[in-house]
Amino acid sequence: MERVGEAAGELRGMISGAVGAHNSFALRWPEDPAGFERRVLGRLGLRPAAGAVSTQVVQPEFVADFAHALVSTFSVLANLADDCRHLMRSEIEELGEKTRRVGSSTMPHKVNPKDFENVKSLWKAAVPRMTTVYMDQISEHQRDLTNSASGRFLNELVALFAYAVRRLDKAVRATVVSLPALDRNFEAGRQWTVAEPLYIALALAGEQDAYEISKRAAELCRDREMGLLDYLESAEGRGVVERLPAGLREVVLDPRRYLGDAVERTRFVCDLWFGSDGDEQVAGAKAAGAADGPARGAAPQPGRVNPLDRLTAPLLAPPGSMG
Repeated sequence: MERVGEAAGELRGMISGAVGAHNSFALRWPEDPAGFERRVLGRLGLRPAAGAVSTQVVQPEFVADFAHALVSTFSVLANLADDCRHLMRSEIEELGEKTRRVGSSTMPHKVNPKDFENVKSLWKAAVPRMTTVYMDQISEHQRDLTNSASGRFLNELVALFAYAVRRLDKAVRATVVSLPALDRNFEAGRQWTVAEPLYIALALAGEQDAYEISKRAAELCRDREMGLLDYLESAEGRGVVERLPAGLREVVLDPRRYLGDAVERTRFVCDLWFGSDGDEQVAGAKAAGAADGPARGAAPQPGRVNPLDRLTAPLLAPPGSMG
């Protein structure tokens, strides 16, 4: 979204006559024929291209960059909408809606995530318009009117994007997470989650064919229609478990402990938006009559952190310093 704002701020204008030389303006203002252009553009919040380079048309790259920022950000919105839409599917149902549950026209039990579906659908209509914007970068001697009609559809791209932002914002705010469904789906896959930590732990124990051992065990379980965890806890699979390092055995056999730094990374994201004392900050801002969030360019609020700094700091350490 910041890229969209930056690209919009770089949009330029032009009022310089049929060949870009301010010929007619010079008849009225011979000392400064470009002054009229600057004054009019200033009222519109625009300015001429850098270096006062002028032809009959505005250089198309400014609009192309703006449109690309819109489409690129639109793809982020569509990706989020698609993820939420699938997580609301009847067989998953990890996400749901607080209110206004709209059923299918033929299946009353089914909830249609129509807002998320709408954003994904609008994205499909918006993306192809970028091809026209790219084609409009080409003109004949910088005065070709074949771009005049096609360029007018840029407004529709802006409108589609703005509508999608508002609709997705409403949809996300109305979304709830189902903890029982998360547990149910986790239990459904826990037997196979163990396959990855199993071969890594075996490799750390010095097994040369660690991946193949885990793969063969998984294939054996599929043939027997049994779970991998059940196999490892059986007498036959105990020989594989005994090869695991003692300190890692519990993690391998309990998928709930195979978390990596998921907890810390989740908190990083929360800190980015709320700060470590986010509730107090929001309450203080509201009491002072300020907006819910800090103004762009404002100094960081107390307790607010940038998680990217935390994530990249370990990468800057010398290679030999890692355990």
